[in-house]
Amino acid sequence: MHEQITEVSSFKFKDGLSPEEQLAAAQSVTSFLESNDGFISRTCSQTEDGVWVDVIVWENMEKAKQAAERAHQTPVCLAFFSQMDEQSIRFLLAKRMF
Repeated sequence: MHEQITEVSSFKFKDGLSPEEQLAAAQSVTSFLESNDGFISRTCSQTEDGVWVDVIVWENMEKAKQAAERAHQTPVCLAFFSQMDEQSIRFLLAKRMF
């Protein structure tokens, strides 16, 4: 039985990026994510105070971790990460309970 994993990250972009640039940066990694084995879905939202909340669902923990390893070696992902305010980043992986 597969246990779905929800990956949740929250972050702010570095100062100086317009709302349009922030949206383009967030969208830039979608094709990469979708190309990973085990990818199910992604939603990306923004709070009123500018915090982005990125929620990705994976088939299981192994697939989620493999995708994370690939992301840290992929230029489009590294460019996306470099635009984030490092102090604001929060990340967790959680097993779906129901």
